[in-house]
Amino acid sequence: MKIPKISEVVGRSTKLQLLADFLLISIFPLLLLGLITSVICRNALWNEAVNFSIQSEQLALNDMENLFKSADTLCSTEMNDVSMQRRMRSQFSTLSERYSTDLEGGMDLLSLTTYQPEIFGLYVMGENGGSYKSNIYSFYSGDFRQSSWYQQIISQDGAIWYKAHSGSFAVKTTDESLISVGMPYIDKATGRKNGIILVDIEENALLKIVNRSLGDRGCMLLLDGQNEIINTSSGAGLSGSLRQYVLDRVKSYQATEGEIKDNTAVIQTQKALIVYQTSPLTHWKIIGIVPTAEIYGNIDVIAIVTLILLAVFSAAAVGSSLYLAKKFTDPIRKLQQAMLSVEEGDFSTAIDLNRKDELGQLGASFNQMIKKIRRLMDLVYEKQVMLRKSEYKALEAQINPHFLYNSLDSIMWLLRMNRTEDASVMLSSFTTLFRISLSKGNDFIPIEKEVKHVESYLVVQNMRYSKKFDYEVHVPPDLMKYHTLKLLLQPLVENAIYHGLSVEKSKILISISARQLPGRIIFTVWDDGVGIPPEKLQALQEALNREESDTGGEGKAGYGLRNVNGRIKAYFGKEYGLTVASKYGEGTTVEVVIPKIGAEGGENHVQSHPV
Repeated sequence: MKIPKISEVVGRSTKLQLLADFLLISIFPLLLLGLITSVICRNALWNEAVNFSIQSEQLALNDMENLFKSADTLCSTEMNDVSMQRRMRSQFSTLSERYSTDLEGGMDLLSLTTYQPEIFGLYVMGENGGSYKSNIYSFYSGDFRQSSWYQQIISQDGAIWYKAHSGSFAVKTTDESLISVGMPYIDKATGRKNGIILVDIEENALLKIVNRSLGDRGCMLLLDGQNEIINTSSGAGLSGSLRQYVLDRVKSYQATEGEIKDNTAVIQTQKALIVYQTSPLTHWKIIGIVPTAEIYGNIDVIAIVTLILLAVFSAAAVGSSLYLAKKFTDPIRKLQQAMLSVEEGDFSTAIDLNRKDELGQLGASFNQMIKKIRRLMDLVYEKQVMLRKSEYKALEAQINPHFLYNSLDSIMWLLRMNRTEDASVMLSSFTTLFRISLSKGNDFIPIEKEVKHVESYLVVQNMRYSKKFDYEVHVPPDLMKYHTLKLLLQPLVENAIYHGLSVEKSKILISISARQLPGRIIFTVWDDGVGIPPEKLQALQEALNREESDTGGEGKAGYGLRNVNGRIKAYFGKEYGLTVASKYGEGTTVEVVIPKIGAEGGENHVQSHPV
């Protein structure tokens, strides 16, 4: 029987690996330190100070870079936003139109900065006069395009960073100290500059980063690209003379004086240890300063305490290693078991680590993730049920018993009157109507079939109503190849027939047309019937905005229109759907907006059943 190696046994268990690591980093360093502390204590303290300064400074720089990258990412995100691109190239004909667009854009920006408290404000300002902000402060009066800062930003080829200044350039504030980054807004369609993006960052966010870096051992300076001081941390006292000494050394520092590694320069002087790094994004310098007296002040005490505690630490190392290994591996083991349960399909799994540290947060995040997965699964199921319900309602409208009875009765009377040709036309249209309604279970059909479907419906209804209405269909041939949800136009035509005819309007005209915009197709159903009374029109429009699917109090018209509107939004999103406009006594217009799908040349084809 082969006996496994110790390394193989340890490698199979995280607990044993942690135990071995704890022992290695506790017992052996202590023994080594006890043997050579009298020789290398001074160098060790210096190296420790250097390493501590570098690590602390690197953490501070990383935090600062993350903060700056967050602002830069916000700018890039908004630069690539399709809606903002559209707003920035818009030309406003009225102040009302511009203010409405400003409010809409401001709401979009607010959603971007909600979870970034260090971002004081995000502003997008265009050459067309549009201005959008993510906070509640008011823009300064006057034309911002004439301001020096706006001209400076828009003249740049990239980002420009401003050190701490009082108040925002763009909005009216009190005395907030802010750091700003601005860049020109580029029109993705033309490549031209048509405005600017400006982000304000609270200076306190930087102060927090700098203050927590070296603690009480030293202090930090933050310099801009011209080596001017932006701010200074608290910590070990930094006299005016020492500060000037440090600034002079940094300004005159040459690569040959010290070693530059990983963008870090270490300058050893008699007065202080100076470590600085340069931000790749802003080219600002973050300088860590630890006075020499602070490094060597307690060297004798450290040596004595080290020798006394050497034995105690060695004895306690084994026990503490066992305890720590168990403390960290038990939660991981619970997480592993929970994940295995989820992998097997059990989404009712939950764990309680009873901890407030990162592992506890990880356990809470795991539980939250499982809840969201369950909720998403429920939402997907509910959406499928809702879509099927809408489709069934649409088909029910097609096979309405009254419609079937009246249509068949009309065909029978045509035959009795020997109008066989009319009966044949009506019966042919009747069968075409139902064949396209079924469409082999497909949800999407070519526009050509949808047009043929509504034309068949118009033929049947026109014969039933003894040609009390005329109709015309104008759909460009180049749109026929695109696809649409089936049964969109027939409910709108039905609504026009049932509610357009009246005593005052004994004969009406129904017009069906289509046109295309970039990425969209718009159907229009118009009639010159009696129209919709204002109070009913308002109720119907409110119901459409609420995206309800029940018929409510709007009657059959409300049912048909809302069912079509609900199906469109469920498949394509809230930006699509239908709108109703009517003037009582003159007529009604219904517009349906859907995405351009299923065509050659780049549009995506939509599957028959949504996911």
